[in-house]
Amino acid sequence: MKNKIETSDLLTLQKIFAFLLTVMLFALFINKPLYFFLTALTLGYSHYFLGALYKFMSKGISSYKPILLLVLGLVIYLYCSNGDASAIKNQTLTLIVTLYAIFHVVTDDQFTGNFFKSKYSRAQVVGCVALISLLSALQISWQFVSPLVPLLALIGFVTGCIYFYDVSKEGFKLSNYWVLFQIFGVLIVLASRVRFTLGIGMVIYFIGIYHILLFYMAYFTKIASFEKPKNYLHSKKGYITVVIAANSAILLIYAIYRTFNIDSISFFFSYNFFLIVNLLHFISSTRYYEIKGYIKEHKI
Repeated sequence: MKNKIETSDLLTLQKIFAFLLTVMLFALFINKPLYFFLTALTLGYSHYFLGALYKFMSKGISSYKPILLLVLGLVIYLYCSNGDASAIKNQTLTLIVTLYAIFHVVTDDQFTGNFFKSKYSRAQVVGCVALISLLSALQISWQFVSPLVPLLALIGFVTGCIYFYDVSKEGFKLSNYWVLFQIFGVLIVLASRVRFTLGIGMVIYFIGIYHILLFYMAYFTKIASFEKPKNYLHSKKGYITVVIAANSAILLIYAIYRTFNIDSISFFFSYNFFLIVNLLHFISSTRYYEIKGYIKEHKI
């Protein structure tokens, strides 16, 4: 029991550290939105590569899935790139991808918090609903004038209160206080109607960087728990090496593109391509088997 509590606190401290790093990056690049976008892009592309690599190593990828995802991505790109309404289509794509990103990041926070186990208490599910509702209201309010914003904010506030009631009966848990901090933090930002210079992409950049930094740390913790690694990539040294190599490769490709003005490479650093790759990643990494875990309460 002691080790379980210590592991839970360690994973929560990783969330806090990842959040603080993201805030520091945001403050550093608040007047340089391109750099914040490139940070999200670099971390994102390398994260998706690593996810695919480890899935492939565990034989978790069916041969037809990459082909279907590639076709879907191409269809979305062609649809959003053609026609007089392309600007509206791109704005809609941003909204869809960001809402999916919110769901992906919030539910992954609980998944890693349970040390990669899909067992959720009622409080955890309610906390997820609160954060998803509030972050969605925040994103929609930056793009549209919509009656959904006050409705989602109300849902987030009510479920946030239910979450506070549920966790107040559990006593002190660092993970509970961390979720409460996030709920109240988003409520404050939503109520203040703050508009950042990073525009409508701010939410996906911010939560994307936070999520990937957290994933790197949480996955390292998981690998460090292996007494006998299956291979080099499942060892601590191998994992750190491949993380550094993947991020360095993305930066190197970008440096080549900027230095030699290679138009064919610029496509990979376009906003639309970034959004589509994110969407395909979310679709491919959604754990559909967890739906039962959200509905049926488990003791954590």
